[in-house]
Amino acid sequence: MIEAAIRNVFPEFDVKPVLNVRLRTDPEIQEAILWEYGLIELLPYAVKPETLRTEALEFIRTRGTLHSIRMALRWVGFPKIEFSRLSWYEYEVDPGEIPTDLQIDAIKAALAVSVQARGQLRRIYHEDFEVKYG
Repeated sequence: MIEAAIRNVFPEFDVKPVLNVRLRTDPEIQEAILWEYGLIELLPYAVKPETLRTEALEFIRTRGTLHSIRMALRWVGFPKIEFSRLSWYEYEVDPGEIPTDLQIDAIKAALAVSVQARGQLRRIYHEDFEVKYG
């Protein structure tokens, strides 16, 4: 679709080099695609960056749903985190262990890109450990 639009706007432009650019495996292209999808913030925390790259399109299609939240948390190393909704837009998480500062940042980054636009993290907790927000 975008290729047809480029042809219409720029008839003299050769679109062959950019056809299916999202399927290329060049690191520079992949990083640009993650930036375009709004997932570049997860790259420093990703356990397997290649999984982040290969599942990005599925994530974009389900963004704002519980599926995308679980996917983003899995990417940063929390496949079995407990996610609880407090209301339509407030939530809390229990990572199953007391998280380090880096893990807290990873959880916050994953939730920031995956929850609905109005979503707010209220707290991260585990047993006696608790960090409250907002």
